Amino acid sequence: MAESAVPLSTWDQIAPRQYIRQVYCFPYQPAQCGALQPLYNALRVALDRTCVELPDFAGKVGLEGKPGHLAILKQAHDEPVLEVVDHSKTFPFDYAELKAKGFPAQAFVGPSFDLEHSWTDRSKIPVVKVHARIISGGLMLCVYVHHSTTDGMGMNNFMSRFARYTLLPDYSVYHLRDASIKKHFELPDDITSAPTDQNSFEHLMEQCPEYWIAPKYSGPLTFNFSPSEVPFESITKEGRIFVFNADSIELLKETATKYHPLIDNDVYIRPSTFACLTALTWVSVIISRREVAQTVSMEKSARLLLNASWARRAFTKLIHDSTSNTNANGNTVAMVNLQVELSNLVTARLSQEVTPATGRAFAKVVHLIEVALASITDDFVATRTAMIRAAPDPRMIGVDHDPLDPHDFIINSWRHLGADTRWNLPGVIGDEEARDADGSVCPDAVRRAQPVWNMSAGLILPGRQCSKKYEILVTLDAMSMAKLCSDQCWMTWVDRVVE
Repeated sequence: MAESAVPLSTWDQIAPRQYIRQVYCFPYQPAQCGALQPLYNALRVALDRTCVELPDFAGKVGLEGKPGHLAILKQAHDEPVLEVVDHSKTFPFDYAELKAKGFPAQAFVGPSFDLEHSWTDRSKIPVVKVHARIISGGLMLCVYVHHSTTDGMGMNNFMSRFARYTLLPDYSVYHLRDASIKKHFELPDDITSAPTDQNSFEHLMEQCPEYWIAPKYSGPLTFNFSPSEVPFESITKEGRIFVFNADSIELLKETATKYHPLIDNDVYIRPSTFACLTALTWVSVIISRREVAQTVSMEKSARLLLNASWARRAFTKLIHDSTSNTNANGNTVAMVNLQVELSNLVTARLSQEVTPATGRAFAKVVHLIEVALASITDDFVATRTAMIRAAPDPRMIGVDHDPLDPHDFIINSWRHLGADTRWNLPGVIGDEEARDADGSVCPDAVRRAQPVWNMSAGLILPGRQCSKKYEILVTLDAMSMAKLCSDQCWMTWVDRVVE
């Protein structure tokens, strides 16, 4: 059977070559004990219909064309991998326990979530895998989408359609949308030709401080680890979910507003929830890691790596005209590296008893985060696109972040990714007040799955649009996590810790 190869976009080529892993959690009770076929049938039909609308997600990813470059490989009857398995006797938690504990992150970390494949010249890796895991009293709908094909926004497009097709009773009808939803946006060559013609790959890389040239084609986005006597894999790591309520968030925003360094300037914009929570988390984590490391010099700078969609900030008209923007798939995530002197970060340590000095220092950090995000402009994106295209092999491009360095922290947000999707699946139950007129329910929680803990990272977890609370997953070495959880300033803002 003939196979076609569709090259992935420039920015797809430097996305992590691993799966984005999301787990949608539902209470579950099949009509007949152990009868999993109705659930499988409903998921199969909804998944297949989604892939008629979004055919790239039914294919495979493999090396094709120029060295290190990926393409989506398609055949006529491709379909995503779907498995429904009963883990009720092997999973260490039952659903009622998970829900009572707030769906702790540790329940979603382990080797059973490891779906990685070894890349070879002949590798063909499924774009999508769906594992529906039945546990005692619950369903964990584990969805894995290969990051080289899309980012969080694209995955959310996929999941929204997948969920929608579980609601439609007439399974024979396909609701095709405009073909633009299939596109992976690509900047025209003329936008990047000038910087490429005038600069070598190495010179372009120097203009992109968030990246580095990774050795031995180990990328893309390989971390820049510093030499260490203790291997990264041997460090004991932990993750906690810190919950912030509406009152704490509002006080953070009021503080950042009151002491904002540009409060009298006409260009002032009210600080965002993301910037305020990021500033608070960054300050608190760096202080905790510094206290554990002890040898950290106050003269050094703390570094924050921010992930943000450049499609919402640069070339917006071009993207909208080409792909209808919100329906675009592919990767459009830029990274911004922000540096602040450690002494200034320590001064910004904030409790709910705000003083003018700490208020001003905290507001300055929030402002710097907003400025960093605003730096993602047309020129910013054009330069980085030119750098990627100039690379002899995209696997040479690493990200200049060192989880071992107590000065470094990285944060991302999944706030709007999946929590508001509504599903109607056989066996999925829920409170009457949670059910819509069509019988559908939203997941009780959406969590990130990982085969192992990472470190020195934060993730704002998915939350309902109607919810005022925010959940942040923080992963650290065990000693720094203990320091963070005993930090009285940090804990004055935290409503609950999910362990």
